[in-house]
Amino acid sequence: MVSSEAKFIEKVTSAFEAEGRLRWMQAMKFETTPSPELAEGVPWLLSREASDLRFELHEAGRLNSAHHDLLRRHLLRIKARSSTREHPLQAFLHSNLDVDSRPVPVYELASELGRLQEDRRRHRIAQALERCAEDWVAPFVDRALEVDDSVASKQQEAAEILDSTEELARALSDVHFKGRSWSHVVEALASDAEASLFRADTRFRRFAEAVAPLGLNSRLASLRGDRVAMKLPSYSVIALRPPGDIRLVVPQFGGVLAECMEFEVFGSAFSLLLRAPSLPVFERFPLDSGLYRSVGVLWGQLLADREFLRRVYSLSRNQAESIARRLVLWFCMRLRWEAARLWVASTEGRERSSLVVALVQRLFAVEVPEALSQLILLSGEASYERMRDLQCGLALHGALRERYNEDWFRNPRSVEALYALSQRGSSLTHEQVQTELGLNDYGVSHRLGELFDP
Repeated sequence: MVSSEAKFIEKVTSAFEAEGRLRWMQAMKFETTPSPELAEGVPWLLSREASDLRFELHEAGRLNSAHHDLLRRHLLRIKARSSTREHPLQAFLHSNLDVDSRPVPVYELASELGRLQEDRRRHRIAQALERCAEDWVAPFVDRALEVDDSVASKQQEAAEILDSTEELARALSDVHFKGRSWSHVVEALASDAEASLFRADTRFRRFAEAVAPLGLNSRLASLRGDRVAMKLPSYSVIALRPPGDIRLVVPQFGGVLAECMEFEVFGSAFSLLLRAPSLPVFERFPLDSGLYRSVGVLWGQLLADREFLRRVYSLSRNQAESIARRLVLWFCMRLRWEAARLWVASTEGRERSSLVVALVQRLFAVEVPEALSQLILLSGEASYERMRDLQCGLALHGALRERYNEDWFRNPRSVEALYALSQRGSSLTHEQVQTELGLNDYGVSHRLGELFDP
């Protein structure tokens, strides 16, 4: 006779697999109606019946506390993904704006700012975007004024990250857009000047060639990657049946920033492929945060590594220097943005408006209009775990470079520790990774400074 515990685990496994397959179908833009089995999996997982059974097994000692907590965190990620709540920045980017007597999507205008050399048109587009932002942000501001208790205790840590990276952020600003407008920040990040060097259609092959010296290609052979036409770039790592069936859904964008983001999802997928098949379902399936995300950040940083760019892409010293500095700007701004969002989320509403404007100006070292500042910092959910993923990933790169020299990415020994940790699954915390790999000596500001001026 099958125990109630075994039946519960079987139904949870089916629900996790259904949720992954539905995510993949949605990312692939399939219009087919999912089967009843797929459609019913997630609703059952979130049902009162499943909740009662979970607590009953936990109280009876047949679902240990660690697995009970992991399941609770899985339920939170699934609920968050099933939310239909629209983020203001996404709504803003998909809205239309009349320019040149015709409606143009905002994301196209923002992309044009990344290519423009003509200052008059740049100024005209920037002003139009500022006016549009004022219209779009108003309905979302009041909704975003609640203090998020889950991150309130992290304000000090967020402030420390901003303080420790302040000097570097100003140096990067001096290099890329000192004394210029916010539209030049878009140009620095969104420029596609090197698109021909980083074509999307050959990116899978480049990643495989980059990691070939590490002996990982036999693992990567089971990875499925799909390219989908998208208006805005989105990168998905979807675990259907980990560790054997991991899928990537990526856009068709060229350029170095797209290359960096795609290397991140490759790295995350690689870490998931290393999970032990014998792990319980709660540990085999990934949460939204964890070591696998940090391993992704580790691989993404390779595009900011001059030695890697020269060896793998055969770039000149000047080309590698220019691209590396732009990617350092990207990683520094991402980390500071996550820290600033945490700070804002833990601040009372009355103080928040002035804080948002001050923090965005601090992030970019240029003045940004209030409405745009609110869109930048109030969109989406602040996440301490996402900030920790970035911190841990930056520290991993510094540690591997220190132990195995600057060409660590060609040394098979460098992935042995990652292999051992990745096998342990979702229960592994950032703190355990830091302790076991000795990452506490590799501060984030030090690592970013090392990338900026090696």
